This record gives sequence, C-alpha cells and structure tokens, in this order.
Amino acid sequence: MKDLGIVICNFNKVDYLRNCLKSIAGANFNNLLYDIIVVDNASTDGSEEMVCKEFPNVILIQTGANLGGAGGFARGMQYVLDNKYKYLSVLDNDTIVDKNAFIELKNHLDNNDDVGVVGSTILKMDEPDIIQEMGAILDYEEYCFFLNFNERIYSNDIPQVVECDYVPACCFMTRYDVLEEVGIFDETYFIYWDDIDWCTRVKKSGNKIQAISSSKVWHKGGAKLVTNTFPVYYYTRNAVRFFVKNIKNDTLEHMSRKFSEFLAQQFYFATNKNEENYVVSTIMGIDDAYANYVGANWDSIKPRERELHKFYENCKNKKVALLEYNNIYNMKSIIKNLILADTDLTVFVKDLDVKTLKGYFPSIDIKDISTYISGNFDLTIQAVKHIDTSLESYDQSRLYLDALGNYIMDDESKKSVQNFLKFKEMFIKVYKPILEIKFNRIKNDISK
Repeated sequence: MKDLGIVICNFNKVDYLRNCLKSIAGANFNNLLYDIIVVDNASTDGSEEMVCKEFPNVILIQTGANLGGAGGFARGMQYVLDNKYKYLSVLDNDTIVDKNAFIELKNHLDNNDDVGVVGSTILKMDEPDIIQEMGAILDYEEYCFFLNFNERIYSNDIPQVVECDYVPACCFMTRYDVLEEVGIFDETYFIYWDDIDWCTRVKKSGNKIQAISSSKVWHKGGAKLVTNTFPVYYYTRNAVRFFVKNIKNDTLEHMSRKFSEFLAQQFYFATNKNEENYVVSTIMGIDDAYANYVGANWDSIKPRERELHKFYENCKNKKVALLEYNNIYNMKSIIKNLILADTDLTVFVKDLDVKTLKGYFPSIDIKDISTYISGNFDLTIQAVKHIDTSLESYDQSRLYLDALGNYIMDDESKKSVQNFLKFKEMFIKVYKPILEIKFNRIKNDISK
C-alpha cells in the first residue's frame, strides 16, 4: 500500500496542469511513496494526451463527461479509498506547490491525532506574497464565509496554525480513516461548496480542521475573469442547499429574512451597475435549489455585462483624488475599477500602509492624506465599506463609492439610495414568506 494519493481534477487547463505536475515533481516527499491521480472531465484541449506523453507515471482517470470539480474530485477520492492509500491530498489543477507543501501537511497530521484535515496556506499566483486564504470560518448568522488572512502579506506574523471550519480543495490532506468514515465529495454540488460541505461532515465527525503556514501553494483561480454568471449561479444554488441542510428548522425563518435582504439590494441597484443578469442567475440559483436541480445546469448561466456604469463614466479623463477606506481589500477593488475608467488618479491614505498598496499599484500616485488639497482635483471620491442609506454623514463636495460599485454622485443617486429603504421593506414583506416556503421544502427533500 502506498502512502499518499494526490488527486487533481482537470477540465481544459492543459498548461496549468502541466505546471502543476512539474511543481509536484520537484517537491520533497522524504521517501513517501505517492501516486498522482489526475481525473480528467473530458477535456478537449489535449490535457489527456499531454499527461500520457509528458507524465507517464501519473494515473489518469477519464470520466468521459464534465462532472465539475465535485464529481472529478469524488472519482479520485474513491480511487484512493479503493486502493487504501494512507493519506489523501486534493489539489486544484491551477496551482503550484512549494517543495515542502505535502510533507508539512503529512507531518502535521502525524503530530496531531485530533486533526482530521489540514490545509495549506493558499497564496495568489499573480501576487505571490499575498494570501488568498488560510481556510475559512462559516457565518451561520449571515449565511456566508470569511477567508482567514485574506489579502494579508505572507510574513512571520502569520500564525503557524489556524483553526478553521473548512479548508479549500486548492490543497488539503486527510487520512484514510477520515475519508473512510466521512466519504467522498457530494457530486450534486458540481462546483463550489463541495469542499465546504465535505469539511463540515468531517468536523461533525469530531475531527478538527486546521490550516498551517509552513505548507504553501500558489493558486491562479478564475472566478473574477469570467464573462458570464457561472460563479454567481453555482455559488447561490449550493449555498442555499448547504445552509438549509446544516441549520435547524426553526432557523429557516431567519435565513429567509437574510436572503431576502440580500436580494432586495441586488434587485434595487442592479440597473445602475449593469448587473441585471447577475440578479437573474441569483434567483435561478435559489429556484433550482428549490426544484432540486443538481449537477450541471447550463441553462441558468447568463452573459454578464462588464461595462463600467455611469459613476465611472463620470470619472473618465478627469483628475481624481481617492480618499481611503481603511480596508485594503475594498480599496483594491475600487482602485482597479477607477483605473479601468481612465482617470488621472491619486490615492490618499491615512491608515493603510503605502508600501503595501504601492506593491499592488506601482504606477498609481499614492500619498499621505495630510497632503490632500481638494482644489487640485476635478473630483474627490471617498471610498467607503458600503453606501449608508441614512446619508446624514455625507460631505456634499465629495462622491462616494463602495467596493460593490454602489455610489452617490448627484441628487439623483442620493434620492435612489434614500428610496431603497422603502423598497427594501416592501420587498422583504413580499419575498421573505416565499423564501421560507422554498427553504422548508428543500429541508424536507434533503431529509428524505
């Protein structure tokens, strides 16, 4: 029996897969006997031929159809179970592993019997010193999750071990006995939330889930690059099923309210942001969860408009000052969009580290807030976490923009934001009971 089975799911990413396999070939395994198992979901880009020709020792499983990440990983996990490997590691195909990534995960499991799954620190391939996540924490009040140390610079200040609710399928490792007890990924998710669902089952079995800083993996990812609503649809559909499955019946009313609040905001501001199809696929995700449509569903994927909305058009070719909101993640999103709008942009910061922000945007002029003079600019934009519907604290001489693209720039947009409160109240009154019926139906179906 070999020690480790490394499962990679692939669909039409031949170049990424090649680089991933090369990085594994250069990794340190300390005499561990291992196999690489590539599960290919009927790729048409030559992935299968590349593996056979360039990596003949790799075990290749051809599914014959696109089963998504959930289905592909499930097939590989079943292979590991059937062949009784001592350890399983799952790895995304668009990753590069540090030479000690696997051995650090294995050693952590060996030294901590109460840990059932351990994940690597996932760093961004395009920003190699920036953390994408060290696992995440589920929020059963807001029905979402929060990535640990997201957007932080990898340094000695990062904890060696982080307790998690889940670690992503980008790279984690578990033991055979945990896999045997919990089983494989649920294929009905197709993509997104499959690793969260599996880790939740692991945690319910009494095992801890942790991420460690000594194991590093660089991940490309691609959700922000897509030109359709693929991520929106599957994220919504699977989030609904996950939370309905894992909360008590008397909490479904609370979940219905939270989802209706979120949908109210999406509905109301979608037109301003050219995001109507985003809302359509969000609703389809909820309805398909209710209808028990699982696996792939391409009919619910819509084109996604990427044009800049009129706030950015108003900023185009103007000399713009952007005043910070003290969250680097929000600032990055806002700055990226303002760059696309062809502004002559200067960013003024108070609490954010100039060196860090300059590392993201080396061509942008970034200055201390003490040097800001309003008269030197055509427009001054205040970055905010979210647009506050009260409007009481807004300076009339500034525009306001949040990371989601909501804005206040004129009397029309101010009135729109003010009217949102009335719309939200009405929307929740109408839609919350509908969601509650749907969520109860989903709960009953899952319980059968």
